[in-house]
Amino acid sequence: WEDDSLSASYTWPTLSAHQVRLRWEPAAVPTNTVAAPRYDLCIWRNEHGFPGAIVYQRHGLSEPMHTLAKPLTPGQEYFWSVRVRTQHRGATRLSAWAHIADPLPHGSLRFVNFNHPDPRYFRFRAR
Repeated sequence: WEDDSLSASYTWPTLSAHQVRLRWEPAAVPTNTVAAPRYDLCIWRNEHGFPGAIVYQRHGLSEPMHTLAKPLTPGQEYFWSVRVRTQHRGATRLSAWAHIADPLPHGSLRFVNFNHPDPRYFRFRAR
């Protein structure tokens, strides 16, 4: 079974392994937050179609973009995601990790362990 409307979101765009720059939509800032939102970024190696080992992460980024400080392995596929970090009444609040809005790829639900990274995270292939 294949649905073209779903498969387009699950492609692996190609990025240069030597200068990976990721961008995302800025967070909507709730009126009750004290400071501007910050972002946490995480990149996982693709392991059999699921996020595996973490290969890169940054916390507290001030802009909705980031250029990786180190190159990645050419030919490798990666998952990536961001979450929003805000302050409210002295406490740090974290959003869920962002992911593709489409449903899971056909047949994946039975393999998902919701204590582990989501197979709907964004993705790319390093060249």
